[in-house]
Amino acid sequence: MTVLSAAPTGWDAEIVVYSGASCASLTNVDCIDNGGSGTAESYQFTPANGTRYYIYVAHYSTSGSSSNTGVVNVGRTCPEVAVAGGQVCSAATPFCSGSYLFPNVTGTTAQSGPDYACLYSQPSPVWYYMEISTAGSMIMNISQSDGSGNGLDVDFALWGPFTNTTTACSQISSGTALPIQSSYSASSVETMAIGATGGSNSICSHGNGQTTPPSAAVGQIYVAMITNYADDPGFITFSQTGGTGAANCAIVVLSSPINFSGEFENNKNVLSWELFGELENITHFNLLSSIDGEKWQLVKKIVQDGTTSNFEVTDERFVKNKINYYKLQSFNKDGVGEESDIISIDNRTEIPTLIKRVNLMGQEVDDQYPGLVIYIYSDGSTVKQINNTK
Repeated sequence: MTVLSAAPTGWDAEIVVYSGASCASLTNVDCIDNGGSGTAESYQFTPANGTRYYIYVAHYSTSGSSSNTGVVNVGRTCPEVAVAGGQVCSAATPFCSGSYLFPNVTGTTAQSGPDYACLYSQPSPVWYYMEISTAGSMIMNISQSDGSGNGLDVDFALWGPFTNTTTACSQISSGTALPIQSSYSASSVETMAIGATGGSNSICSHGNGQTTPPSAAVGQIYVAMITNYADDPGFITFSQTGGTGAANCAIVVLSSPINFSGEFENNKNVLSWELFGELENITHFNLLSSIDGEKWQLVKKIVQDGTTSNFEVTDERFVKNKINYYKLQSFNKDGVGEESDIISIDNRTEIPTLIKRVNLMGQEVDDQYPGLVIYIYSDGSTVKQINNTK
């Protein structure tokens, strides 16, 4: 959510964001007053689901004219989800600031070899890198939160500059390249900076906690390892708050907003998916199936109510003894559709079960019936057998 106050002449605007059930019980989220008279003020944050927010805008002093008016815009954006970074440096993926969510990881340990500076522990690390597209200084907030917007303790180590990722990870992994900045505080927001002061804990290994590295040049590569101290699943965001430099967002690889999977369970195919970041924009889904990956038929249309993020649909009419292919189409309010990756469920391993026995007249019989018996199985196959009479 972004709150933006315009800058009428003679006004020195301030913004205060509160959360709470009513005006009688408010909790301060943040106060913003970065500029002087005539300067617009803005504040961006991740709101928690089900929480009410109050926005208060005022003039810095009582001397301003009461006739001054201006515009306050409150807007929401649905961030796009990037491909998750790797658990080792060589598997790092690109990042930049903006409305992107970068997945964290859980249950992993840090690779041996790198020097982690002030990070005395490195729980559940994930590796990302940025490529500089505009030279200059950069001040960037690194935030980590769970799926409900609750902050998670985040720490980082930053290496650079390098000319390419191969050289970077070779030097980082061998410990020959030392971090230029790091932070090991208990906060869910850390400041990473190039050409400005960032990080924390200046007294640590090599003194490279809180530092002021030189400004960045175009084409340089910086590598960041970010940890998840709470080991809770969630997302990392990078928000540039200052500086004239910029990272290249064109190389950020986006993942599908739909995590789609399926499995055979209790004689039916169970398809499930999780939706990230677009709850209110998606109107419905079409679940499609195929046995050749080319010709598709509709299994079911699922209407999205704007609040549900996890879905499960069963397909009991799948083609037995075949590989069944599935894909998911999602449609937004403008009627634009996206397709998920194609997944498959191998139903060829299903063990056919006996459904019934019939005679030549089609009458159902038991296993003691004398004569010719037709055995009908769950996969549609039949077996004819003559039973001996007593």
